Amino acid sequence: MENQENKVRVENLTKYFGDLHVLDGVSFNIRKGEFLCVVGPTGCGKTTFLNLLTRIYMPTKGELYIDGEPADLTELNARMDEYMDEFEKSGVENLVIEA
Repeated sequence: MENQENKVRVENLTKYFGDLHVLDGVSFNIRKGEFLCVVGPTGCGKTTFLNLLTRIYMPTKGELYIDGEPADLTELNARMDEYMDEFEKSGVENLVIEA
């Protein structure tokens, strides 16, 4: 059974662009509250991975889960719309923490 504290789960993520093999079988979990940095040299697949996570690209193989559910572009866009609505306030309103 999946650990319910996993915010993101990546299973066997693989991406090809034609004959170019960019990612091969990447698997890991990001737990709720965890901070993650994606680092590496130019051309190692960092941007491709982030584009797969946001579903700008679809994986050749593998699965992405967010909160235990398959990553769904429609749902991700709805969440982003809600998040961005918060920034329509003034600069001062964005800095105020509501109790």
